[in-house]
Amino acid sequence: MSNLVDQWLRCFHPRPTARVRLVCLPHASGNALFYRDWGALLPDGVETWAVQYPGRLDRLSEPCVTDMDELADRVTEALLPLTRNTGVALFGHSMGAAVAYEVTRRLEHRRGLAVRHLFVSAHPSPARHHGGDLHLGSDDALWDELRRQDATSAETLDHPQLRSLIMPALRGDYQLIETWRPAPAPPLSCPVTALGGHDDPDVDPADLADWARFTTGRYRQLVRPGGHFYLVDELDAVVSALELGLGVSG
Repeated sequence: MSNLVDQWLRCFHPRPTARVRLVCLPHASGNALFYRDWGALLPDGVETWAVQYPGRLDRLSEPCVTDMDELADRVTEALLPLTRNTGVALFGHSMGAAVAYEVTRRLEHRRGLAVRHLFVSAHPSPARHHGGDLHLGSDDALWDELRRQDATSAETLDHPQLRSLIMPALRGDYQLIETWRPAPAPPLSCPVTALGGHDDPDVDPADLADWARFTTGRYRQLVRPGGHFYLVDELDAVVSALELGLGVSG
């Protein structure tokens, strides 16, 4: 693997003989550890990788990427070695879903590579995406947004030193997603599965259903109990959806 793979991607459960590699992209302020346990839950035929964005954990000293095109270009370049002799699929949650879509576009339309499946979680389709200006506001406003979404544990939210570590990535990620303007593009050809929480205040089932317009391949939708971070409590159902979409069994 290349240095870019080592820089951008983490594999917590290596499976050298896997038939497909699932690349997972975190939410705003999130990191690769969010997907740490997924590899052990999926069948042996799947090797799970997670993207580590700059500006957090072992990449804390690097500046955050605040432009979607730049981030998608850099992630695409980093994961190209994973596509050699193995199928690749992408999963993204919240902001990560938008990044996963842009990376899939680049793989299909620019690189001519077939993507096995795109899984988008808790994010509206590109046509229903709305920007925002929270990234221009106060630290308190951004922190309140994390609290509203149940994105971070209460211990972290109440810890001032952890807040100071997370805030630059949180603000940078919100700048990226709030200033993203999806460009008109041909639909994808890979299958797409859209997932979400029934009580998500930001993404309703119609927002998910609109993803069907963005592929000529098969479309599935899964809505489970819970809010924006429904997948924490509904991980078994998410894993089942991944197995179904990837054509593997546990």
